[in-house]
Amino acid sequence: MALRQRSMTGPLLWGAAILVTLVIVIVLRFDFSGNLEIDACLDAGGRWDRAASACDFTPPQEETSRGRTTAR
Repeated sequence: MALRQRSMTGPLLWGAAILVTLVIVIVLRFDFSGNLEIDACLDAGGRWDRAASACDFTPPQEETSRGRTTAR
């Protein structure tokens, strides 16, 4: 009986697949974090300033009418 040689391509392929997956997850994480910041700004009623990469938000002014306080 001859001893069967074990191939190293299997573990190398798994290692490469894990490495590629980690790189993709890290890149997408940074991309989504920027989009979530923009989305939160827009949800709050602000507008996103691309040049400054900042949220331009001014809270609504309150107005009193007949004893009730309302946002303008």
